[in-house]
Amino acid sequence: MTSAPLVTVFGLIILIHCSVIIYTWFEKRCKPLLGKLDIFESEVEALHELAAEYLELGVAVPGHCIISPQSVIVTEAKRIETRLLIEAVAVGCAGFIPPGLVALILNMIH
Repeated sequence: MTSAPLVTVFGLIILIHCSVIIYTWFEKRCKPLLGKLDIFESEVEALHELAAEYLELGVAVPGHCIISPQSVIVTEAKRIETRLLIEAVAVGCAGFIPPGLVALILNMIH
């Protein structure tokens, strides 16, 4: 009965990971088409292209301009995936604590 939440957390991690992979693949394959439809911010894309050109010319460019802009959805999904992974590790570590140790600690406190 205690493994059901753990299975749910791992299932959510796998689901989010697969959705990030699918969305990233879609974004990389269809980015030119999506760029024509103006789904991505055109100013950020233009700034990135200008920064890449200036970098090739040898001009110092801030680091955040050189990095290709990512979609907010992918960034947020990766953040949630990391959070769920940390929670899964915490639940796993808590599962290794024997119940007798918890009872012993509670008896020592009272």
